Amino acid sequence: MTRVLVIDNASTDGSERAALDHAHVELLRMERNLGFAEANNLGVLRLDDCEWIALLNPDAFAEPRWLEALMAAAASCSDDVASFASCQKLADTPPRRGSRSTPSPVPATMRSRSSPPTLESW
Repeated sequence: MTRVLVIDNASTDGSERAALDHAHVELLRMERNLGFAEANNLGVLRLDDCEWIALLNPDAFAEPRWLEALMAAAASCSDDVASFASCQKLADTPPRRGSRSTPSPVPATMRSRSSPPTLESW
């Protein structure tokens, strides 16, 4: 199952309306702008039934097969890998010679050892 959650961080650009125009999109509205990280943390708490969560900045333009490549990288790694990151480039920056185009795994040892927050603790 695939879920799409749009986190509206008290925006005024019409993104709330755009999200509501798609029946398959869930919307999480913030009363005030909490900042990118805190709003994403609250969104992730809503997705506790998901095995994988992909975050995308609102001003990012994902390559057509971005998520497919990220999932393929995840499937090819051992259980000691906890998260993946994509290469972020400026839209007007040409690719560099020798740059990686596949996601890079982050070892599980980099995971936080503290217990995760709950919606009630926010």
